[in-house]
Amino acid sequence: SGWCDGAAWAASGYFCNTTGGEAACTAGRRAVGHCSLKRHSSEIEAPFQYFSDPEMGGEMLDDYCPVWTAYSNYDCGSVGPTAAEAAFAAQAARQRGETRCEACRCALSTLYNDSFAQAAPQHGCYEHRCLSPRRLQFRVGGSWRDCKAHGGAIAIRGWTGLLRCPS
Repeated sequence: SGWCDGAAWAASGYFCNTTGGEAACTAGRRAVGHCSLKRHSSEIEAPFQYFSDPEMGGEMLDDYCPVWTAYSNYDCGSVGPTAAEAAFAAQAARQRGETRCEACRCALSTLYNDSFAQAAPQHGCYEHRCLSPRRLQFRVGGSWRDCKAHGGAIAIRGWTGLLRCPS
């Protein structure tokens, strides 16, 4: 149909088509974000219409392609300057094992640091390192843990849930 189709747009973090407030990892997994799809006040120019509703699309600077856009308080590389952002990051660290650092990336997780609680799937930030083209690790609960396989998951003793390894 338009400019934001093709194989590159099928990659995780690019094209999205939801307005329901769902979260996902942004391109490059550097943040947790929301879909930029919204209703514009007028019809979008024909070459940039990707939906049956001609007023629906992403931001103009993205040629109206809706993409996963970082939340202002969920950059995996750093904690924002406000006390509220610091408190949010500290709570995510305690409860879900999240970290904010230059080597941190977004991943899907159901981890929760309480053996009596079950967490809903949620995207969060975790320190990572690539030891080889086939060996990825995440640091959670104070230690480095291998992603078992392409798209596998990491379990942590004393925690409920799993950290999903990205493909």
